[in-house]
Amino acid sequence: MHVAFVGIEKLLPRFSDLALFLPLTARAATGQRLSTFVSLIQGPAREGEEGPEEVHVVLVDNGRTALLHDPEAWETLRCLRCGACLNACPVYRQTGGHPYGYVYSGPIGAVLDPGLLTLEEAYPLPYASTLCGACLEACPVRIPIPRLLLTWRHRAVAEGLTPAWEGAAMKAFRQVMASPALYRLFSKGLRGLPLPQDLLPLLKAWTEGRGPLKPSPKPFHELWKEVKVDARTRILAR
Repeated sequence: MHVAFVGIEKLLPRFSDLALFLPLTARAATGQRLSTFVSLIQGPAREGEEGPEEVHVVLVDNGRTALLHDPEAWETLRCLRCGACLNACPVYRQTGGHPYGYVYSGPIGAVLDPGLLTLEEAYPLPYASTLCGACLEACPVRIPIPRLLLTWRHRAVAEGLTPAWEGAAMKAFRQVMASPALYRLFSKGLRGLPLPQDLLPLLKAWTEGRGPLKPSPKPFHELWKEVKVDARTRILAR
């Protein structure tokens, strides 16, 4: 007996459309001409042939119909599951898939999971992003992931799901980032502090299965200054 579970968003209008989507998925993910994880089934085996006696295809909804009616988040259902956004995402590359806690991880998981699991359960995921836009550039079907990340964040705030201290923390962060003097002061001070991941729940969750975070011994602006001084010295030496 062969039982296949298929999300309803994976249905294609015509069999001929498969010739477009199969190569697109593989090329966007790994650059292959065709994925090695593809099999075609045609139903139960006929008399005298090898194959299953029964074939059942189960179409899975599991929140997809409700998500399809969402005026903004419906676009996540256009995902091919190629993994291109995961390969491009700096957050996913550092953490891997397990810290996301759900089947769909990475940038697409951060915008798909809140729609399938409810925002209350998955609201932290849209915050696991730098909003750099690399996922949008890599996506072969141009799902507006950065915009959808902000959509879920706005909804989380509007529904009061974010902790009360977060607003004050973001205001303080904005003040530090807007002042070069404060930025250098805090970055130098934090650089010398240990980051025990077992004592900080946030770091523990995002570094589980990996080594602890190790900041650079010098901030970028100091390294850049040294590079410019070194380049200037070489020019004068010539």
